[in-house]
Amino acid sequence: MNKEDHRMVAAKVLGVLPEDDRRKVWPPRERVHPAAKRREDAQWLRERFRPWLGRRLRGTSSGDNVTAKRLELIPFETGAI
Repeated sequence: MNKEDHRMVAAKVLGVLPEDDRRKVWPPRERVHPAAKRREDAQWLRERFRPWLGRRLRGTSSGDNVTAKRLELIPFETGAI
């Protein structure tokens, strides 16, 4: 979603919230040291983005070479866990 989409969703949420919740004051966000944030971002890039990008470049999916848990379809039973 882009910036305008986020604003639209926020406006819709505000439209259904009770009046009391609209005036709620949220606590301030925790300050994060810039070096710690950079480390977290680098870790995310290594663990999430780089593998995703590699799959896109190779034309593969994260589900390729994964077999089904159950090879045959069976009826779904309600209440069965």
